Amino acid sequence: MTAQLLDDSEQDGADEERLDLIDPLRRLRMVNGQENSGTSDLASSELLSILPGQQYSMQDKTLQLTFLKNQDHNTSGLISVTLLVDATPGCGGIVWPAGQILSNYLVRKGCDHLEGKNVLELGSGTGLVGLVAASLGAKGVWITDQKPLLDIMQQNVSVNNLHSSCIVSELDWFAS
Repeated sequence: MTAQLLDDSEQDGADEERLDLIDPLRRLRMVNGQENSGTSDLASSELLSILPGQQYSMQDKTLQLTFLKNQDHNTSGLISVTLLVDATPGCGGIVWPAGQILSNYLVRKGCDHLEGKNVLELGSGTGLVGLVAASLGAKGVWITDQKPLLDIMQQNVSVNNLHSSCIVSELDWFAS
C-alpha cells in the first residue's frame, strides 16, 4: 500500500512538471491553489493580484503604474510611475512582472526602508525598480543596462522628474 502511495505521488509530480513544460505561465493563473483555465478571474490570481494597476497608451507607448503604499486604499498612499516602453531595443524596453512585483514589495516596505540609502539596479530595462526606489526617498539611485536601453531609461527619469536622485549609466556585462 505504501509503495502505491509513493508511486501516485511521484506520478503527480511528473504530471505537474509535464504541465509546466507545456504551459510555463499556468501558475500565474492559480486562484486559491487551483488553476483557473478561463480569463475572467485572471486578475484575481495569486501572483497577478500583487501587480499594480496599469494604464497603457498604445499611441504614446507609455505605461502608468500605480502602487498602494498600504492596504487602506487611500490616495495619499499612492506612488505612480510613468514609463515609456519600447521593445525595439530588445526585451529590456518592456516592463516585466518581476520588476512590478519587486517595486510593489519596496512600496509596501515603506519610505523608511530606502530613505537616505544608495540603490544600484542592474539590468534596469525601463528603470522601473530604480524609479520607485527614488520615489520612496532613496538618496542616490543608479539605473543601469546596456547601451541600447540608456535613452529609454533617461526619458523615464525625465518624465518622472527624478533627475536629482536618479543616474542612468551603461553597464555592459559582455565587456572584458
